[in-house]
Parts: sequence; C-alpha cells; structure tokens
Amino acid sequence: MGFLSGLFGPGHKNKNPEIRKDCISGMMDKKILAELAEKDEDASVREVAKKRLEAISVKK
Repeated sequence: MGFLSGLFGPGHKNKNPEIRKDCISGMMDKKILAELAEKDEDASVREVAKKRLEAISVKK
C-alpha cells in the first residue's frame, strides 16, 4: 500500500480495483473482507478478498 493511500480514505474503498486488491493483502478485518468478497463490483477483487478471508481464517 502506498504512502499517500491513507490520506485519501481507506484503500478498500478506492475506485481503482488494483488499489483495493493491494489493500486486501494486509487486511485482517473479516467483516470488511466478507463484504468485499460478496459485493465488490470487480470479480478479481472479490476473488482476492475470498482468498484472504480463507487465509486468515485458517491461522490461529
């Protein structure tokens, strides 16, 4: 995630799907990830969110 991304709001709400995917890679909030996995307009963002949600659900 870039230095300036935090200045303009949360990355997971950015219009650019590549920025949303970058944000997801370090995200730990299961609620936001589940919402992105289900409702994001971009299929690739939904897929990345699903994989991230699965990855953090497996960790203990």
